[in-house]
Amino acid sequence: MQQSDTVRDAIQRFEYLRGQGTLLNLVAFGRVLKEAGIQTSLGRMIDAARALEFVNIGSRSDFHIALRSNLVSRKEEISLFDRVFDSFWQEAHLPELPSRLPQGFEQQCDADLG
Repeated sequence: MQQSDTVRDAIQRFEYLRGQGTLLNLVAFGRVLKEAGIQTSLGRMIDAARALEFVNIGSRSDFHIALRSNLVSRKEEISLFDRVFDSFWQEAHLPELPSRLPQGFEQQCDADLG
């Protein structure tokens, strides 16, 4: 199976999380990254969510850089991250994030990314 097929399949598999707000979309995105071969962790996902509080998430470029800087740890993963980002967020509307993470978010991410 080609990498593009893996990404497309992962996006479809986590479709049920999409459209329910930025934080759940971010969890789904983390799952897709993990299936594509980029190591994500609970700590990185929380850092990425917190970073989004400080950027204009209405700006695709700002949103992209905030996620990439928190979720990519190796130079070799940048190209793959960019492809996954483009595929996953291609038509996403990026609503405003709450000023705080919802109660239980860290535990849910831990369970989801386990």
